[in-house]
Amino acid sequence: MAEYKMSITNAKYQNADSLINENTSIVATIDGKIMGVPLDTANRHYIEILKQVDEGTITIAEAD
Repeated sequence: MAEYKMSITNAKYQNADSLINENTSIVATIDGKIMGVPLDTANRHYIEILKQVDEGTITIAEAD
């Protein structure tokens, strides 16, 4: 059986507090749904985003 790979597009860091200028999450379209993903190494979506970044499949845009 082939391994399922999430379809991730439009990944962009979010900065919830502009005073500290630190990324707090990623907003991305995952399998067609816009999702907020915390920067948490226990989060399955964050793990997959990092995996696809390492593979060169996606990039994460900087926060505004």
